[in-house]
Order: sequence, then structure tokens, then C-alpha cells
Amino acid sequence: MSMSLVLESPAKAPRIEKISFANQKVAVFTELKKRVKDYFATSGLESSGNFSLYAKAIFFISTYIGGYVALVTLTLPGWAALIICAYLGLAAAAIGFNLMHDGSHGSFSNKQWLNTLCAYSINFLGGDALLWKNKHNIIHHTFTNIEGHDQDIAMMPVLRSNVL
Repeated sequence: MSMSLVLESPAKAPRIEKISFANQKVAVFTELKKRVKDYFATSGLESSGNFSLYAKAIFFISTYIGGYVALVTLTLPGWAALIICAYLGLAAAAIGFNLMHDGSHGSFSNKQWLNTLCAYSINFLGGDALLWKNKHNIIHHTFTNIEGHDQDIAMMPVLRSNVL
């Protein structure tokens, strides 16, 4: 019985090209910023959070803490514990999308200290605000959907996330 050994050449790493951006004002971006500013000026709406956003944030934070306290201090039937665990996952996502994300972009409030506090709410959930800020605000928003640069699309083939 003979056995042959086939050696395959190692796969070449994908070539990543250097990306550069023009150092000039782009008319489309300038016009878009002007129209957004005009929209908020004429509509009377705030460009940052309002009462309903703050109420929603208070609701999710308080029910998250309440659910967690109930889970670790009470002796609950298994089905009730599972329901609370599922809610904790949904509430954590809501805190992330409503507080952390908006605070990180400076749009939760017109007060910078409150935006910073909200941005750091990811630490309360077990994440890292500085890591997320670098990954999302710097890498993702600079290289949005550019293959090999935007880490939010590099999670393929398991998951592709364009919502963050």
C-alpha cells in the first residue's frame, strides 16, 4: 500500500491596501450637515435626547437592576428564572443601544458629562467602553463597510452586523 503526501502551498494573506481620505471639504457632506442643522432649527426638536429617551433609560436601568437582584436573592422556580434571564438579555441590549451607543456619539444629552456616563454604561454590563469606542467610533465610522478594515463586517461568515 503506497501513500502519497500532497503539500499545499500556504494560502496567501489577503492584500490590504492603504486607504486615504481627501483633506478637503466634500460638498455633499457639508450640505448634509447644513440640512440636518436646519431641520433641527426649524422643527424645534433637540438634536440630543428628550424626556421619552430619559424615561426609557431609567426604565431599562431600574428593571435590569431589579431583575438581577431578584435573580440572585430570591428562590425562584426555574421557569421564572429563565424569563428573568431572557429579560436581562433584552434589557442589556436596550441599555447598550439607548444609553451606551447614544452617549458614545454625544447625542444622549446636551450635557457632556451625561453622555460620558452613558457611554461608560457598557462597563456596567461587562463590556469595555474604551475598547468599544476605539472599535466602533474610530474604526467602524472611519472605514464603514470597507472589507479588511471595518471589523463589524469581518465577523463573517457567522454574523454580519451593520446595525452598530
